[in-house]
Parts: sequence; structure tokens; C-alpha cells
Amino acid sequence: HVLKLPDGAEPIDGIRVHFLPHGEEQKLTPFPAGVPLVTTVLVSADNQPAAQVDIHKQLVLARATASSDDGGNRPAGVLDERNLHWWQPAADDSKPHLTITFDEPVDPAATPYLSVMVFFGKSESLPYHWRIDAYSGHDTGSIHPPATAAVLAKAPDAWTPEERNLALAAYRKNSPGLESLRTRIANLEDRLRVLTEPHSALVMNTAPKPRETHILDRGQYDAPLDKVDPGIPRVLPPLELDEGETRADRLDLARWMTRPDHPLTARVAVNRIWALFYGTGIVSTTADFGSQGAWPSHPELLDWLAVEFIESGWDQKALIRKIVTSAAYRQDSSASPELRERDPNNRLLARGPRFRLAAEFIRDQALAHSGLLVPRVGGPSVQPYQPAGLWKEVSHFGSTPATKQVFVQDRGEKLYRRSLYTIVKRTSPHPAMAAFDAPNREMCITERGVTNTPLQALVTLNDPQFAEASRVFAGNLLREHGELEPRERLRLAFEIVTGRAPAPEEIAALASFLAGEQQRYQEAPGEARRVITVGETPPTDGLDPVEQAAWTQVSSLLFNLSETLTRS
Repeated sequence: HVLKLPDGAEPIDGIRVHFLPHGEEQKLTPFPAGVPLVTTVLVSADNQPAAQVDIHKQLVLARATASSDDGGNRPAGVLDERNLHWWQPAADDSKPHLTITFDEPVDPAATPYLSVMVFFGKSESLPYHWRIDAYSGHDTGSIHPPATAAVLAKAPDAWTPEERNLALAAYRKNSPGLESLRTRIANLEDRLRVLTEPHSALVMNTAPKPRETHILDRGQYDAPLDKVDPGIPRVLPPLELDEGETRADRLDLARWMTRPDHPLTARVAVNRIWALFYGTGIVSTTADFGSQGAWPSHPELLDWLAVEFIESGWDQKALIRKIVTSAAYRQDSSASPELRERDPNNRLLARGPRFRLAAEFIRDQALAHSGLLVPRVGGPSVQPYQPAGLWKEVSHFGSTPATKQVFVQDRGEKLYRRSLYTIVKRTSPHPAMAAFDAPNREMCITERGVTNTPLQALVTLNDPQFAEASRVFAGNLLREHGELEPRERLRLAFEIVTGRAPAPEEIAALASFLAGEQQRYQEAPGEARRVITVGETPPTDGLDPVEQAAWTQVSSLLFNLSETLTRS
């Protein structure tokens, strides 16, 4: 929506979005139970009209108020582009409006045009009619609906029973002391939705009449040559079709690939799982088992594991258990200089593997140490913490993850689901995952690159997910092991994170670092309070903010040790 400001008008303090009922039906939306739901409002100012909001000229929105709300979603939620909250008016509000106040007034003489984008979270919340007006003046800025604000302005002794209930409802929704309880309730409600409500899943179907496929002359799509039918190389076992079938389909291909006498499928699968735990497969070229690929370092081992895999019923858990409990895998990764010179890539398996963990493992490990990880299997994709504005640069306007511009961050337990469930937008992969070489899904790959760059340290030291995990881990240490001496608590934290006992000099270094952080936060208690409030998880109750902040930095240091991020 482009808003032309009046010529010679006073500075504009904000905008109001009005939702008007249908003239005949007197309903706000075409849907029987629908009321407008706004997830985000974006505004930019310019000296010429623009069909969309310019992110380089976007206005800072300071406050949002409304004529009412539905009792659970405050108007201020529309100010966050990540959509941590949203606003919805009360069902009995026949003419709701939303007021947005700018951080600084807009001068109509310099920028006479406002571009306004209003995002609606659900199709059933789209209103029949709505308009946007500019306003000049003062807005109260109350976070409460007018009825609640009026009650709170009165003396409690003058409240009626209905007004007392209204005030109690506002207290339950806004009291900082109940934040932990509200988070627990939200997590339980989210878990119930995941377990009971349906969610979409991709399903593949076969066309009744498959399209014809031709060899293309030099690959040109408009130059078809001979027609071809589904088949496999003659050197491999033949396809077996069901009785009455004349053309092979995907099911026939799947059965052929999993035949016990198929020479490739089990070996390729075993080799990739082996590479996951050893860094390199028995065949180092995991994507190429052909004549141009590498010869297996242990061909008999590969054959035996492939046969075991097939005879177990293709049981991947059993195969993984066999690999990780083997004597070869449980070796220490240290080696003498002579051995490293003789076998630099450890193809002889004379020592344990050593390589940096994959992106998903690094995030899940930090969440698991802190106790935040939700290990539940199944459910839809989730959208954890991500910097605001990334999707704007690469997206069109739409409602699907592929086209929408606003990243809608999840809340509650969805923030801590296993990284496997993190949504992947091909044009804008999750930045923390991309920093650790997670693929962007623009093409299929069989082996990830492994790099070590300063950007990775920026992620593990500053990303809200890791900062939150560090402070929660520190809070758990102080709450559950507060009776221990600091050095004993440091020893316990080191063992939990690294899986080994620390050396005396390591404990001395950690103790010195802890003392320095304690002194730093004692001199800046405001900074300590900021550190222990990163993320959605409420701060641990009953702890000294300075002490918790200092231990948060110790936890972050432990999470960033090389041996924490490396399989060794």
C-alpha cells in the first residue's frame, strides 16, 4: 500500500490500519470464524512512490497499540520482523484498528510517500476491507486493550468482580515472575499440537500415462532422437516385472536396488555410513564406485559389512552400533610422527578418526549439553533463531517458505528441535548451518566439504542459539551443583562437555578465566543481566546474575574448544 502524505502537513508520527466490516454481511472476513490476524508491519519513506518496502529506507517502528486484542497476542508483536508474536483483535471488536508509532516523525516535505506492507499470517484472516491512514499526535503506548487499561487505572478496592478477573488475566499474561510458567505451558501446547494435529508431507504419485522420454541431440530439449524406455545396464542383474506389467516403474526399480544379489546398493550405503563416522569411506570416492573411483582400502571389510547390512534387514541402527563399538573406531586419534608420515590419511585404520563435526551435530551437541535439546522424532520443519531480513533479499511476496519475505521464527520447543528438522530455504540456507558447510540443497551432494574459518567462531560465540545454550548450561551447573567448590564445578563442567578429566593446568586456566569474568561483570552488572537473558528460555531463578554471567562465559569457552567441535 502506497500512502501519499498531504502537502504542507505536520510531521507524521505513525499510521493506523483500520479493518472495516462488509457492508451487507457486517463481517470482517469472508470466513465465518475469521478475524484479521497481522504478523508483521513494515514501512519505508521515500520521495517517490514505491510498490514495495525499501529495506534501505525502512522506518524504525517504536510502538504498536490496538483497539483490542484476543487475550493472547499483543499488538507489539507486529513490530518484530521475525514474527515472534502477532496481533489479533477481540472477536467482538466490530471495527478494530492497529496503531503504529514511528521512532522519529516523518517530514512530508522530504519524504511524501510511505510504502506500507501488512502481513497476514493465515489466509482465513484476510479482511474484506481495510485502509491505512497517517496520523500526527500522541499515542498512549499502553500494552493493554482500552478496557483493561481503564481497569488498571482505577484503585483495586474499586474493582468489580469482572474487573478483578480482567486485571488478573492481564497479570497472568504480562507478569515477569510468571514467564517461566508461561513458557512451560506454551511448550506443552506446542507438543500437543505436533502430536495430535495433522501436518503436510510430500507424497509422490505415478501418472496413469507416463510421458515419453527421448535421447536429446547434444542435450537440446527441442531436438529429440530415439525413444527410450526404463531400464538398467546389462552388466547388472535384470529388472523383474510383476505379472502383466510391460513397463518398469519406480517400485520395480526399488525392488531391484534392494535385491540381495545386487552388487552396489548395500556397499554404497555402508560406505557412506562408514564415512560419517570415520571422515572418509572405505572407498574414499563416496560418489563414485566406478572405474574412475578409488579402490577400497579394505575390500573384504566392505563386502562383509554389506552382507551383514542386507541380512539384518537393512538395519542402519545395527550397522552403526557395529561400527562405533568396534576396536578400530574406539582407538585414540593421536599417533606418532612416524605413523602420520607413513599413513597421513589413516587409510590403514591404525588410529582413531579425527575430523570436525558436521553442522547439525555441533548445534545439537550444544543443546544437548544444556538440556534444551528436544530429541522427539517426527513432525514438521521448524524455524529456529536466524538474523532478521535475510529472506527479503532473495524472496518474492508469497505465503510459502519458498516465496515469503518474512522469516517467521518459531517459539517454545520448536526452537530446540534437532537440527535435522530446521527448514532449508534453497536461496537462503540457515546461516549458522552454512558456516559449518551444510549444503544449500540447490544440488544433490554425497560428501560435504570440511572447512575451518573465523566465521565459525563467530557463530559458536555469538549466535543466540549457542549463547542461550551456554547460559542455560551455566544455570544448571550453579543450580544443581552449587554446593561444589568452584574448581570442582569447573572439573565437572569440563568432563561433561569434553568427555574426559581435565589436566591440572587446564583447571588453572579455567579458574583464572572465571575470576576475570567475575570481576568484569561485578563492574558492569547491567552487562551481566543482558548476557543471562539471551534467547527465549527464562533465566534460572534464584541465581546471582553476575555469577551466572561469568559461568556462562566459561560454558561458552568449553563449547568452543577444538576437542568439543572435533571427533577425536
